[in-house]
Amino acid sequence: MRTILAFLIWSMSSQLWAADWNKVQCPSDLVLAQEFITAELSGWRIPGEPSSCLDQTQFRFFPVNNSGLNEPSKSQPIIIDRSRKVSVKVIPKSSYKRRADFYFDGKYAGHFYFELFPQAGNQPSPLRRDFGCAGVYAYPAQRYVWRQCLNQKAK
Repeated sequence: MRTILAFLIWSMSSQLWAADWNKVQCPSDLVLAQEFITAELSGWRIPGEPSSCLDQTQFRFFPVNNSGLNEPSKSQPIIIDRSRKVSVKVIPKSSYKRRADFYFDGKYAGHFYFELFPQAGNQPSPLRRDFGCAGVYAYPAQRYVWRQCLNQKAK
């Protein structure tokens, strides 16, 4: 019952946000990559109830929830203190696909791949309509989370 209720709440909230995705002016690849790594560090892929750090109002270019990303993992996430400097480098792989390498305090930590969902003239693509400016299609091998977000449940 609790799972069904959580799904219904997520569905309603994502539909509210989805209505505006076509109107969003998409930023640079770097800004998108920074927002994806912020979602990761906020607990995007941590199983269980969403962290209070996953507040959709903080993410402007794609819907953030963890309902579809609860992936079983053999290892615990690596806990990162917010005091550590996070940086991202974006490498174009094709006209719409990007690789993002991310670093903590200048030391390589991992990478992920994302795809841009551009508008075709005045017509947004179905992916853009449903998922915002871009979407991750290959996640980092290891999960990361800020210490402050690990056990904070959404209110």
